[in-house]
Amino acid sequence: MFEGNSIDSMIHWLREQRQCNRDVPLGELIELASLSDERLIDIACIDLIERKRIHPQTVVEDLLREVTRLAGNRDAILDLIDAEICVRLERGESVEAMDYEGRFPNLVGAFAAMIRPGDLNGVALSANSAEVLAEPSSLMSLGDFVLTPSWFTREKVQSASPQSCLIRGRDCERHRAVALKIVYLPDELTMRQIDHLLCVVETASLATHTAWVAPDLAAIQHGALAVIRPWIFGSPWEQARRLAPMQTKLHDLARVGYALQAAHDTRGNHGAAAHGGLHVNNLIVDNDGEIKIVDAISNSAIAIGQSFQSEGIDADVRRRRDVRDFAAIVREVVAPKNGTQGSRRQLTPLEKLCDRLIAQNETIDACGTLADGVLKFADSSLNRSSY
Repeated sequence: MFEGNSIDSMIHWLREQRQCNRDVPLGELIELASLSDERLIDIACIDLIERKRIHPQTVVEDLLREVTRLAGNRDAILDLIDAEICVRLERGESVEAMDYEGRFPNLVGAFAAMIRPGDLNGVALSANSAEVLAEPSSLMSLGDFVLTPSWFTREKVQSASPQSCLIRGRDCERHRAVALKIVYLPDELTMRQIDHLLCVVETASLATHTAWVAPDLAAIQHGALAVIRPWIFGSPWEQARRLAPMQTKLHDLARVGYALQAAHDTRGNHGAAAHGGLHVNNLIVDNDGEIKIVDAISNSAIAIGQSFQSEGIDADVRRRRDVRDFAAIVREVVAPKNGTQGSRRQLTPLEKLCDRLIAQNETIDACGTLADGVLKFADSSLNRSSY
């Protein structure tokens, strides 16, 4: 019955069942013997969440007594603990490791690792400051919450989708606004792929161009990549430059190209840094009038989650994507779809440069070369030129 169903459909069905059958054991609602271990764990976690919302005293042990098949399954118990914590945090309760040490003495080591994951900069994410970072209805799967460092204070959920969540917060130690981006990842990712993804974020944090907004900290917890970066106060680039002269827009794009090139020239353990998902919504004009590129890596991680493939984090793939995306933005600015035929003939050389750089396999200097071309075109006051 449930083997082919999505998590969302199971949540909906069990929620309806629990409205009418609040105290009925799970085995009386579903034929548990017919379910695979993986699907049984999903169902048990969903049911624990729904029942604990109705009866806060419901705990992991209640489900283990009802579903004895899971009682000796270490991974199942950890997933159920995740589900219980999710509701406790939702209710505003504090969660400490010691709460579970007495209840599950055989899992103390595993549980400690689960709630105290490391990050790229050696700052432990403390269970003492845990909080749910998205509304429960927006979570893509059970247990999708992250535990934040003690210096992070959540202020507002800016946006949430099935793929990601953006939260505005504050770094209380350095007294500055920060953004927390959570990207949900597929369960199929191996530990090697997870380590690779974290190294990719670490490399992105090393790029130093002033237009490049580098990640400060990152961790992977409970199937989600969490990245904290500075919050940029400003306006979306298209809005801020809507009435600006073409030369101003092109100077902005040249800076974008040079920032991307600076990232591509930055080397880490898994090759060069890259953005991996550039589009105009990643471009912000700050309060000083300077263009900034945000969300490095996040869109790559979303692509991984959607495709269940690891190729999206390959350095060459991400650099080629940057070249393609940067060229697409340049073409849209200099040759809009509603441009006149005469203006399109005048702008053909820059378009040809975009096409040539997209077509070539070598990306080492591509973004810098295109930035040079954009700047030359801007400084020529839109006169015909060759590149």
